This record gives sequence, structure tokens and C-alpha cells, in this order.
Amino acid sequence: MLQQSVEPIGTPFQASADDGLPGRFEPIHWPGAPDARAATFQLTDIECVRDYLLSFDSFADSPAEGLNYVNHALERFIITADMVPPAGQPGQRLLEIGGHPYYTTLLLHRLRGYRIYTTNFFGEDYPRHGQQRLTSTKYNESYVCNFVNLNVEKDALPYPDNTFDVALFCEVIEHLTQDPTFALAELHRVLKPDGYLLITTPNVFRLQNMVDILRGQRNVFHPYSGHGVYGRHQREYGCGELVDLVRGCGYTVLRSEIADYEPTNRLFSSIKRLWRHRRDNLFFLARRGAKRRFYYPSWLYIASLNLRRVVDSDIRMGVNDVGHLGYGWWDVEPLVEGMARWTTADAYVNLAYPASGTRELVIEANGMGKTLGPVAVSVQLGEGEEARCRISDDEWRMITAPISQETPRSEQITCHIRVEPVRSPKDLGINADNRALGLRVRRIYLR
Repeated sequence: MLQQSVEPIGTPFQASADDGLPGRFEPIHWPGAPDARAATFQLTDIECVRDYLLSFDSFADSPAEGLNYVNHALERFIITADMVPPAGQPGQRLLEIGGHPYYTTLLLHRLRGYRIYTTNFFGEDYPRHGQQRLTSTKYNESYVCNFVNLNVEKDALPYPDNTFDVALFCEVIEHLTQDPTFALAELHRVLKPDGYLLITTPNVFRLQNMVDILRGQRNVFHPYSGHGVYGRHQREYGCGELVDLVRGCGYTVLRSEIADYEPTNRLFSSIKRLWRHRRDNLFFLARRGAKRRFYYPSWLYIASLNLRRVVDSDIRMGVNDVGHLGYGWWDVEPLVEGMARWTTADAYVNLAYPASGTRELVIEANGMGKTLGPVAVSVQLGEGEEARCRISDDEWRMITAPISQETPRSEQITCHIRVEPVRSPKDLGINADNRALGLRVRRIYLR
């Protein structure tokens, strides 16, 4: 998520004519192999890769910065490009989050055969769409790098479901400040079934960090950045953490690598040959699974129910409930099939409100009225009248509340669930659970 000063150029943005999708990386002139050396271009030819990338004017105003960046990250570019499966047929699409300065983009275009689309984030005040030109006089190549300017942890990706065959999330997740789960869920949405996701990020357990902590000489947290809050690393990950997060969000991890890409001394090299988990960087290739999940593990989030992100009108507990739930909910817990949450005496949930055709709200719930004692349940939508029912059994049921024609249409609607009385299993002598339990809910949706 590099924050370079990039200005839009040329005419106002126009989407690619072939499919209308924004952010297309397009060749202006690409003759293929302009000389014998380029004709033998392979990722294994490290010096050729270096020469090729440095021939572009990505850092035209600061060539020293470009030289330092390529020398520092060259091995990472090569490992990343090597892990991306080649396009199986013409026209397959690849989405790269945080494409600038486009070094990985250039390698993928040349060696993997995808139509490539990119996003960047240069701040809230930057135009929604931007454009850069890249030119290599030496290799006789020129490109227009169209991109979408968006904040991937807050903004929906401007692409339909099932659009891309591959998505790259490289050296971005460590910069996110609040909600990496949202970004992973959005990438799941725009990937095709069985599409690939490639993530790269620094390894928080790398040897240099451990040595710095033991010496007490350097803080392992990144310094503040003149490029703003997203210019620094907010949180780095270990291998096990990232595997858990990626799997929890609905992916299958196919391949993982922990590799060094920076020069190191002989002692460090020997140690890291023996202890692979102390190497510098994590590389994960995953495949999109059938079901997207908004996974908020307790090792990564605290007070997650204070997050507000109302995007769905069908809320399934443990799947996409975080961001929609207000006050009054206990932690999610597993059922034989699926997940559920208990309410307290009063619980709130916010749902996206469809423009038309919605007749009622449905709550799939179990009051455990036989085991814990009968309860009276009332449901109120917005400022409408309450719908009431009484539950005296242990069966799952559908509690419905009609939507009044007078209910104002807006982007979201709030549901208030009230349960009387709440019951404590401990007070009833059933078990040690001393929570005040109202209604056990597994799904809430509008229809």
C-alpha cells in the first residue's frame, strides 16, 4: 500500500472497451521480445528480471528510490510471480490490490497471460479513478496503468460477483488498520468459484524481530509514516494466524512458503535453514471455497461487535453477523449445524433494507422454553409496532414481523428483540453457565 505522489494524466478515465471493468492494465506498445536477451526472459534469470524492472520509469522523479526498492524486494517479486498459476485460456482476469509501482504487474503481464486490473489507495481526497503511464525505452514497451482508488478494508470492490480467476493481496494486509476480514470477504465475492488468492506479507516471527526484542535495542513496531496511517505496518502476522484467518474467511490454503528475500549474514542464514518459521516473509496461495464467511477470530479482534458495516439483509450468526449486530448479544457458539448467538433481555441488529419487495422480517430462533422456562418475545422494526409471541418449548421456529407500509425506506433498518424474562442456567441448577439468556438466534433476514 505504497503512498507515492501519483497524479492522473491524459484524458478523464474511461473503462476498457472489452468488458467495461475499471482499472485495466493495458499495453500501449508491447512488441514481445525486442532482443535476444528478452527472448530468453525467465524468472530464474534474476539479473534479467532486475534489468527489466529497472528499465521502467515507475520512479521517474526519484530513480534512487526505484533502485533501492527493486534491490530490496526483487526476490519477493520473483517468488510472487512464480506462485501465480499461468492463465489457462485467453481472457482470464487477475485483480491486483495495491498495484503501484507495478513491478509484480509487469512480470505477471509478461509471463502469466492474464488481463490485469489494479486498485490503489492514495487517500480519500484522491479521485475515484486514476491512471499512470509506464515506459521502458530499453525494452520498447509502454503501458497505461488504469486503477481504482479505494480503501480495501472499507469500500466494496467495484466488480460483479465471480469476475476474477486470480486475486493478488500482496504486501497490503499488514497495512490495514481495522478490518482485514472485510477485504478477504470482498475478494472471495469477486473471485470465480475455485479462483486463486495469493497473499504475501512480512512474517512477524522473523529472526530479526526476535533478535531485536532480546537485545532491547529496536522496537519491532513500525515508525509513523509521513504518508499517513496506511503508510506503516499496523499488524504483522505469523504463519498459523494467517492460515486460520484465510481458512475462516472461506478459502482453502493450497501452498505456503516462508522465504527470505533480503540479504542476511551467514549466522542468520544458518539459523533460518534449521528454523524455517524464522524466515522473513509469508507467501500463501489459496483457493476460493463455496461459502464466504466474515470471520472475526478473538486472537485478531477485540470488541468486534462494535464494528458497524451494514451490507446484508440476510444475517447468519458466525458467518456475516459482525458489523450488523448492535448491543445485547452473547458470543457466537457452535450448533450441530451452523452457529448461533443468545440475546440478553434486549438485542439489536441492523439489516440492509432492499428498495422494494420486502414484506417481513424472519428470525430463526429457539427460546429453550421447556428447559429454561417460557419466555415472551417481542420484535420491533424501526418505529413500527411490536410483533409478539410466547415460546414454551425447545423447538426451532420462525418468528416473523411484518414490515409496515409506513416504515420509511432507507439504506438500513434496525430490529429490536426483547425477551422476558431472561434465564440463567446456573440459577436454575442446570449447569455453571451464569449468563442471562433470552433467545437463541441462528439467522435473521428480510423477505
